[in-house]
Amino acid sequence: MALARFPRRARLDEFAVKALLKSGRRLASAPPIIGVRYDTRAAKGAGARIAIAVPKRILKRAVDRNYVKRVVRERFRQHLLANVPVHLLVSLQAKPEGAMPDSGLITLTQTVFDQVLAKLRPPQPASAT
Repeated sequence: MALARFPRRARLDEFAVKALLKSGRRLASAPPIIGVRYDTRAAKGAGARIAIAVPKRILKRAVDRNYVKRVVRERFRQHLLANVPVHLLVSLQAKPEGAMPDSGLITLTQTVFDQVLAKLRPPQPASAT
């Protein structure tokens, strides 16, 4: 059975992460749990690429850190961002409330990705009807 790995072309390398930290735009979730840095200038026509950072000082257990990474990767895969040329650095900034699987992390990640997509899309002109 073949492993369903996250494709290498969808991961950011260390140079792209450093460039994002230096010049990327910031976005944070409403309760400041997830932070995102994004940049469209660095992604030259390719699809979206992502890096995920979950510090050990916030989530001590490796099981919880891996769960957060899995949730973010899966939301990224399912979201429309996969077709937009953008580099993303998603980082956990605070511990989610409640137990890990029921912490609302899935909806929070979806909301953050929706906000990034809204900022990347050009505004639609209002139709005069």
